[in-house]
Amino acid sequence: MRSSWGSVRHISGDRWELRWWGKDKRTGEYRRMSKTHHGTRRTAEHALAELRVLHSDDAPVPSVSVVWREFCEGKNVKPQTRDKRLMAYSALPWKEREVDSITALEVQQWLMETDTAPSTARRAVSVLREIMDVSVLHGWIVANPLSVKLVMPKVEHRPKYVWTYDQLWEMLPSGEWWEPAYLLQAFGAARVGESLAVVAGECSMIGEVFCAPIRGQVKNGYAGLVDYAKNDQSIRTCMVAGPAAERLWELARDGRTWLTDDGAGKWCAYSTLWNTWRGLNPDNPMKQLRASCETWWRWDLCLESHVIERLMGHVPLSMGGVTAKHYDSATDEQVARTLLAGYRKWDA
Repeated sequence: MRSSWGSVRHISGDRWELRWWGKDKRTGEYRRMSKTHHGTRRTAEHALAELRVLHSDDAPVPSVSVVWREFCEGKNVKPQTRDKRLMAYSALPWKEREVDSITALEVQQWLMETDTAPSTARRAVSVLREIMDVSVLHGWIVANPLSVKLVMPKVEHRPKYVWTYDQLWEMLPSGEWWEPAYLLQAFGAARVGESLAVVAGECSMIGEVFCAPIRGQVKNGYAGLVDYAKNDQSIRTCMVAGPAAERLWELARDGRTWLTDDGAGKWCAYSTLWNTWRGLNPDNPMKQLRASCETWWRWDLCLESHVIERLMGHVPLSMGGVTAKHYDSATDEQVARTLLAGYRKWDA
C-alpha cells in the first residue's frame, strides 16, 4: 500500500516495513521515518493508520530540501546531468522553506534580481518545478505554483571573435605553464576543460599528427577532475597537425604527468586557467579558440563536415543518422591521415 503520506512494504514472512513522514524527536527535523512491523498486512496497515494519527500534525508539509533529498537528488541521471542539477539546486534560496509557502511571484522576482548566471537560474527553476511536482503527487500542495509561464533571464550574447591561424600563433603563450592547453584548444579544438585533463603518457604520434585521448575533463567549481566527458561523442582522440603537433609531442615527453599541470605535478584547476586567460583577453572567452580552430579546418584546410564532427566530438549529422550511427567506423589512423592531407594541401 502506498499513499501520499506513508507506505507499507512486505519484507519477508511476517515482517513489514512501515514508512511515513514525521518529526525526528532528536533533531526536530521533519523527515522520512521507518520501522519494522511483525504481523499481517492488515495489522501493518492498521499500525500505519495509528502512526498517521500520531504524526500527521508534526508538520504541514516538508521543506524544499527534504523533498529534494528524499525524492529528487538520487534520481538516476547521467553524471554530467547530475552535476548540473546539483549546481542548480544549490542556487535556490528557498531550501529551508516549506513547499506550500513558495509562490510563483517570488520566484519571478528572484529571476529578475538574482546575480546567478542565466543558464543556472533557468535550471534552478526547472529543479524547483520538479520538487513542486513531487509535492503535488504526495498531497503536500494542491497545485504546482510554477506551472505558470515565468519570464526567464536572458543570456547575454557577446559578439563572437574568431582568430585566424596566424593570429593564433601570434597569441601563443610560448614557455608558459598553460601553453599545452592553448595548443590543444587553438589547433586541436579541445574544450577548455578537456585540455586540462590530458595525461601526457597517453599521448602519441600517428605519422606527423599529435594524438591526445579525451576521456575526462576538469570542470569548473567543486567537481574538479572527473572521469567523464561532456557527452558520449566527446570521448575521442584530439588531433593536431603542423608545428603545434611537434611542440605538443616535445612537451608530452619531458616527464610530466599531466600535459598541462599546476607546476607541482597535479592537474590544473579550471578557474586558474580561466582567470589567466581573462587577464589577457577580457573581452573574448577562451572557448573561442576552439571555434577558431573549427573555422580554420573548415575554410582553409577544406575538411568535410563529417571529419570535423569527429575531430570536435560532435554528434555526427552531416552524413545522416543511419550512415553515421551504423556504418561509419573510421579509425584514428584514417582520421589523422585525412587531417594531415588537408594540412599539407593548405600549407603547400
